[in-house]
Amino acid sequence: MAAATASQLVLPSFDDEIAAFGDASPQETLERYRRAGAREVAVKNGGEAATIGWDGRTGTVSAGGSVTIVDTTWERYTLFGRWSRAVGSGEP
Repeated sequence: MAAATASQLVLPSFDDEIAAFGDASPQETLERYRRAGAREVAVKNGGEAATIGWDGRTGTVSAGGSVTIVDTTWERYTLFGRWSRAVGSGEP
C-alpha cells in the first residue's frame, strides 16, 4: 500500500485484494487505494466490469462481450485501453 501514495495509476486485481485484505467489493478496494493516496484506480475483476475512480469520480468499465480471459497480462492491456478512453472522454 505504501507505493499507492506515489502512484498516479494503480491496477489492483479484486481477487488478490480479497486474499490480502478481505475486501467485500471492488468499491471497497477502490476506496482503500484512494485513502492511501492513489490518484487513479482501476480495480480489475476478471471477466466482470472493472471499478474505476479518477478525479473524485467513480464508474465501471465493461470487460467486453463474452470474452474468456486466459492471460491476465492481456486483460490488463484491454482494461487499460477501455479505462484510458473513459478517462479521456470524461465518462465513467
